[in-house]
Amino acid sequence: MGLFKDTDGSGYLLTEDRQSGLRIIKLTSDFKDVAQDTYLFPSHYEAPAMIKVNGRYFMFASLLTGWDTNDNKFTTSTSLTSGWSSWANFAPSGERTYDSQTTAILQVGSNYMYMGDRWFSGNLMRSSYIWLPLTISGSSASISWYVNWIIDPNTGAARAGPSENSYEGENATLSGGAAKVSCSGCSGSSAVGYIGATSGSGGSIRWSSVSSSTSTTTTLRFKHEVCNNPYR
Repeated sequence: MGLFKDTDGSGYLLTEDRQSGLRIIKLTSDFKDVAQDTYLFPSHYEAPAMIKVNGRYFMFASLLTGWDTNDNKFTTSTSLTSGWSSWANFAPSGERTYDSQTTAILQVGSNYMYMGDRWFSGNLMRSSYIWLPLTISGSSASISWYVNWIIDPNTGAARAGPSENSYEGENATLSGGAAKVSCSGCSGSSAVGYIGATSGSGGSIRWSSVSSSTSTTTTLRFKHEVCNNPYR
């Protein structure tokens, strides 16, 4: 479910149900009730978000695949009531929208940012977001992957962030039972397991000489592999 406010001040509810599909519903002037159906998409999509750019509407939505991610789609039209284009990918095919589902499109200055939910069905409290620059050109929309990026809060212009240093866990100092383990999906086919207080004091890992050349706040990201081994 989503909301959209048009340039004339009219409000619209974006909603989906399994029986009817994805629809645009016009709201009353106080936004507290529905006024009338505006458009019903014949295909079934969920998690809708809509923007209007230079007189053209862009609807973004997800396929219905439960908690599993998919290649989210977009469609455009110059009218809310008709003329919608065929649904198309806005992220590279097969990337599953960078493992996310559309939640909102945010305008920043004269540019736009894609905001997606990244669900973890087995532990929903671990679910997070990804934010990426959204490029709108004519009737096309696209996003590309950035490990990190910097946005100008006034104009919305985006640029790549600083390069990153990488430190392998198996090269760190291990203690308290932490040990190098085999990991087919990890760089070098190795990782460190038995970290944390699974029993007793648990194992620990310590990296030395971690550095950053940037003058701003630095973010540390820790990558881990979730698999059948509970200690990895």
